[in-house]
Amino acid sequence: MTVAVLLDNPFTNDRRVLREVETLAEEGMDVSVYCVRDSRLPLVENKENYRIVRIFEHDIYDIKKNRRLKRYCPVILENRPSVIHCHDQHMLQLGKMLKKRSPDLILVYDSHELFHAWPLNLSRFNDPLLFVKSWVVRKLQVIREKRNARHADAFITVNGSIAAVLYRYFGKRHHPVVIRNIPALADFTPQPAYFRSMYGLKSDCRILVFIGSAVYLKTLNLEQVIRETAGMEHIALLIIAGEQGGKAALRQWVRAQGYSHVYFHDKLEPAAIGNALASCDVGLVPTWNKQDLSYWYALDNKLFEYIMSGIPVLATAQPEYKAVVETYGLGVCVDPDKPGDYARGLNQILDQYEQYAAPLHRARQVLNWEQEKEKLTGLYRQFHTR
Repeated sequence: MTVAVLLDNPFTNDRRVLREVETLAEEGMDVSVYCVRDSRLPLVENKENYRIVRIFEHDIYDIKKNRRLKRYCPVILENRPSVIHCHDQHMLQLGKMLKKRSPDLILVYDSHELFHAWPLNLSRFNDPLLFVKSWVVRKLQVIREKRNARHADAFITVNGSIAAVLYRYFGKRHHPVVIRNIPALADFTPQPAYFRSMYGLKSDCRILVFIGSAVYLKTLNLEQVIRETAGMEHIALLIIAGEQGGKAALRQWVRAQGYSHVYFHDKLEPAAIGNALASCDVGLVPTWNKQDLSYWYALDNKLFEYIMSGIPVLATAQPEYKAVVETYGLGVCVDPDKPGDYARGLNQILDQYEQYAAPLHRARQVLNWEQEKEKLTGLYRQFHTR
């Protein structure tokens, strides 16, 4: 089976896509990843058992230039794929074009988020006219996604809550297959002195860690966590994130408020994440947003990174977080609408810290990519029977 994977980034740090691609290639499929050009990267990379072809220009994000996507169709169809695997809504548009040219293609829509319920980040807009234009573009993209989804032969998404919404939203045509972005089973080596030495923390200081690709003010609820942990003795909050987004603004806010227990670290390479997190004490998943379903039904990758690293989790009491944290006994879920609940939950974890070791060990044997990927390979085996 020949698979063309369509991706709207240069494929340098997309762990979910990498896991899926490597899994399909290991199953003996001929896999090519078609993704976005980057002047710092080669146009074609031949990996051990798949290849990367960077052909997309950055105008793929411009909805006004939808029709220009058709220029990529001949290149992709040249390899005679039997499956087009589209990651997120920009690529679904191209997938639909390919399907119309070659109706026998199997079209898979892999939705990493609940796009139609994803809010605009209002902190980006100082100009009201720019906000209106962005709002209109988003509405058009939502309409386009729903229309294009009618051509899909199978859906994949990231958790059960989103799968239930998408099943109804896309007209109950296909039940989405839930494939969570879970790390492979691995053992990591804690280095308790690593961050303590780096930031001059005392040996009895406990590190509450947040890791993410980016951070923003008034989005991830970090401000409330910072305020509630400010008065706790021997507690440091470590934020590991890239410099893009709102990290500089959050750092400035922390300084302006005079908080001295918050520390910022650069983004880590994927290979370094496990050992770094294992050197902390508690993992933080603070997202809390009841208004936007995309946030309310979130299942952040960081949750599984913490579990694989062997540290208990302080998470908000949202459906998908509770289904993991409370079911396996891996930490505490809190209600941020109750003032002080982050601090209460953190104290509860620290007071009962030793009791989480055994549940974390058991959960790692179940919540790993070796188990999760069976759902992906199962779906593709169904394609062989068509």
